[in-house]
Amino acid sequence: MFKVDEDGRTIILHRGDKGIIPYSINSSETEKYKFQVGDIVNFIIYAKKGYAEEPLLNKKIIVEAETEEVNLEFSSEDMEIGEIGNKPITYWYEILLNNVQTINGYDQDEGPAKLIILPSNKEVWHGVRKSKFFKWKFRK
Repeated sequence: MFKVDEDGRTIILHRGDKGIIPYSINSSETEKYKFQVGDIVNFIIYAKKGYAEEPLLNKKIIVEAETEEVNLEFSSEDMEIGEIGNKPITYWYEILLNNVQTINGYDQDEGPAKLIILPSNKEVWHGVRKSKFFKWKFRK
């Protein structure tokens, strides 16, 4: 599950999910930016309040054809960042165009762009809740 919140700045997913997020840039109220062949779009994830640290993920997408929309594609391995847990973990992300211009990221008025990773059902099943499950007794 990859979900982009209504604010367009918060992404929510389960740890280890794979998915595609279509991404475009408004260059004006009526027009979208046209990505050119060779443009580089970087999707970078940081630990919360950790912009000064090394990123947890730096996914680089190279545009192969002129388009108004780029697909940000993530594998399961890309989204297995951080520690396995039993509660949502919030990270910050930014999107850079050609390693120069921040398109989406920390905004002085809106704060950070957030990536919220929910624990996967598999992790909850094999981790926190498994031992409790086997203690249950079923009655006929």
